[in-house]
Amino acid sequence: MVSMGLVAVFLLCHSLRLSLDAHELLTLSSANECRAAGRRGVPAWAICAVHVSHLLLAVNSAVNLVSFPRQKKKCKIFNLLRLALHVRMKSTNGCN
Repeated sequence: MVSMGLVAVFLLCHSLRLSLDAHELLTLSSANECRAAGRRGVPAWAICAVHVSHLLLAVNSAVNLVSFPRQKKKCKIFNLLRLALHVRMKSTNGCN
């Protein structure tokens, strides 16, 4: 469940960056024409959105920083239990 939440946060936080990249790719030639004509090639909303995108990427990093150590601890406990069960199963499946 936590992993699905992390994926959702990742997609949400990176969606603006991906949208901006797609917009830049689609409007690159017109932006170059505007710059050649002496005008600003990038719209003002895109410049503002870049700053918001950077903030969202920092939020994503913070969420990962908080959640991954918790998951690592849970995985260690699970792996230790699985190892103990495996050792127990080996010892009971031997010659009786």
